[in-house]
Amino acid sequence: MLLADEQESMVDHYLEKGNMYVLEYGNVKAECVVTDEGNEILEIKNIAVDVVMLLCMYQLK
Repeated sequence: MLLADEQESMVDHYLEKGNMYVLEYGNVKAECVVTDEGNEILEIKNIAVDVVMLLCMYQLK
C-alpha cells in the first residue's frame, strides 16, 4: 500500500474509513482501498499492482 501512497498516516486513515480488496494468485498481485463518500459516491483511495502481474497481462493481449 505504501507503493501507492507513501504517507503512512493517510493509508491508516483510508483503512479506517474504507474497504480493502486484494487480488491474490499465490501471493498478493494487487490491492485497493475504496471509501464510501456518501450520496452513492465511492472513491478509490489507494491502488497498487505488482509490476510482474502487469507485464503478464500485457503479454496476453
